[in-house]
Amino acid sequence: MTFDYAPAPESRAVVDIAPHYGLFIDGEFVEPIDGASFKTVNPATEEVLADISEGGAADVDRAVRAARTAYKTTWSRMPGAERAKYLYR
Repeated sequence: MTFDYAPAPESRAVVDIAPHYGLFIDGEFVEPIDGASFKTVNPATEEVLADISEGGAADVDRAVRAARTAYKTTWSRMPGAERAKYLYR
């Protein structure tokens, strides 16, 4: 048996890292309400990779409201096979 492996994602040539990542709420990237963020670093080189938005309690509430709305209007009415396509893509 032979396995074909994809390139390791440690190379920036393979993975494009954005300088900033927001919170993904209601289908889009948004900034946290209080503007908090933290730096993530490469543990091997200590190079800063990106600035990551840090969600607080108000952001969690906003995300839960969006998730409930999505569940009530779309997700719960979608057939299981259709939902699986979104979960396993």
